[in-house]
Amino acid sequence: MNILINGMTDMEIIEIREKWFSRNYSRLQREIRNNIAKDQMSEYADDLTQIATLQFLNKPLEQQLQMLNDNKVMNYILVTAGMHIRSSTSPFYNQIRKFKMSVRSGVLPEQSDEDEDIH
Repeated sequence: MNILINGMTDMEIIEIREKWFSRNYSRLQREIRNNIAKDQMSEYADDLTQIATLQFLNKPLEQQLQMLNDNKVMNYILVTAGMHIRSSTSPFYNQIRKFKMSVRSGVLPEQSDEDEDIH
């Protein structure tokens, strides 16, 4: 179904959105890595970028178009990423960070003397 939003079809809005991401995605990743997921959190930068971007993409096309027209997409995604990294209830925390933290804190089983037997 081709619904007109502000005189534009869904496909035209999606094309505008895709052009924005092709021009700005690397800058978006760099901003998240350098300013939001910095230092010990830098390993999460790519995951955080994807989750914050998906949150934008899940908005209705009309809202996406308005944000694109107002040049607020970058700010929205950066603010969203910042909220996700600080929240212990965000999708980012529940899907990515909590899992990595539990894996990292797991205690490796001790090796027995039999495991060290080298011939």
